[in-house]
Amino acid sequence: MSDVRTSRRGDCAEQRSCQAVILKGFKGHTVTLSIHEDTQVRVIVDKTVESYHEAETIARAFASQQGFPWHKVAVVSK
Repeated sequence: MSDVRTSRRGDCAEQRSCQAVILKGFKGHTVTLSIHEDTQVRVIVDKTVESYHEAETIARAFASQQGFPWHKVAVVSK
């Protein structure tokens, strides 16, 4: 009798993604960083700062802390 095992790699794989939204408003730039895990969404940071550069720096830092390199983060900017 042969021992045949099949593996379905995608069944248990956790789907994770990261999104940064940077919006210009009257009081500065709002940065929101969220992590999407399977069917759940967690907001990691939601903050208003003075400049776009500061907002992007915050998003980069928090994404890195969560294990996401910047090139893997979906960035929405308006």
